[in-house]
Amino acid sequence: MQTADLGVLVGELQMKAALRGRYGFEYLPFYTEAASRAGKTVVFFTPRSFSVGKRLVRAYHWNPSAQTYQEGIYRLPTVIHNRALLIKQKDKQIYSHIVHNGSVLYNRTMRFDKWRVHRQLGRHLPTAGYLPQTETLVSAKQIVKWLDRFPVIYLKPRSGSLGIGVIRLRRTPEGVKVTRTVNGRFRQNTIPHHQIQLLYKRLEKRPYLIQEGISMLRHRRQPVDFRVSVQKSGTGMWTVSGIVAKIGKEGSHATNLAVGGKAVAARRLLERVFGMQKANVVYGRLKQSGLLIARQLERMDPHVADLGLDLTVTRNGAVKFFEANGRDLRITFRNARQRKMWRNTFQNPIRYGIFLLNKQNFSS
Repeated sequence: MQTADLGVLVGELQMKAALRGRYGFEYLPFYTEAASRAGKTVVFFTPRSFSVGKRLVRAYHWNPSAQTYQEGIYRLPTVIHNRALLIKQKDKQIYSHIVHNGSVLYNRTMRFDKWRVHRQLGRHLPTAGYLPQTETLVSAKQIVKWLDRFPVIYLKPRSGSLGIGVIRLRRTPEGVKVTRTVNGRFRQNTIPHHQIQLLYKRLEKRPYLIQEGISMLRHRRQPVDFRVSVQKSGTGMWTVSGIVAKIGKEGSHATNLAVGGKAVAARRLLERVFGMQKANVVYGRLKQSGLLIARQLERMDPHVADLGLDLTVTRNGAVKFFEANGRDLRITFRNARQRKMWRNTFQNPIRYGIFLLNKQNFSS
């Protein structure tokens, strides 16, 4: 039986891809590099790797001499970074297994309930200012009332990501323009007001939120928002690992790469829109807001350590909050060719793991 200092729990597909040398969004060499620089060993394993009732795991360790991953039976590492999206309750028992066997598992929450997040940020005055007006969706009459108050509103699933299920409603003289994503493509149609009841009926089986539309930044008529990676680092404190801009298609409301958006360098885009001086100010606001939001979300979940925040900027440079992701896929930084930031998004969680490891060793 072998031992390792740190472990990273990854999904099955990502592990299989890595073993073939074809990395997906999990670029394992960055994890290994950060651990090696600190004189630590890191192994990778999946939810299927555990020995039931034992503190053992079948894991993979990078062998630089053989230039390959080598499989072995390891004692469960003392500190483990979670990157596996476990949705079913029976799968989440793995988390309990890890903690029950004495290991520290950080970043357990992969998907946040958007309503819980909204309420948590709303309790803290500095972060409440980043929030658009939001309520839980309970009726068709509510939609009509909101359309009377705002020219644009959004209907969003309480859980989920990648912009899937999000619907934009815009009030027009002809009726209500409905914009949604279907199989990665945007679909638009206009419905009369009396059909809002039918729209609501299609949604009521799933918990939804209703939210005011924000006048978000646009570049060449394309919507823009920002992915801000906020993570715990080697000091145990929150740090901004990187910021990248996401640009959606003209006429769309989403910037997600999954629905045709593209990632570009944030500073460069801000300079094009605002000029260099104001761009620096807005970039600083994005960093500061990311840190404030992360600290507040930590109060809701003390194990959170790795956040991908979606923030937008209004035309006058104010920051607004869209969404918090517990598993940033980090590919936006790669696609925007921000390699240093991309590397940081993998290495800072490992540095934080080493911080926790040293803390455990000191206390024991």
